[in-house]
Amino acid sequence: MSTNHITWEHTTHGFQDMNAKTFISVHYGTFDLSDGPISEPIRILQKLHSNRTLNSN
Repeated sequence: MSTNHITWEHTTHGFQDMNAKTFISVHYGTFDLSDGPISEPIRILQKLHSNRTLNSN
């Protein structure tokens, strides 16, 4: 799906690069169109947050 979408890791990097204040996962849990498990995005975000890669501001 890389021709139309970016990875969750790249999404969080963009979030931080833009100094965004709010992160909204619009389609999470809505459609199972991913190549990975439906729970993967939340696991990735939780891991990044717990590793302090994703700010909680």
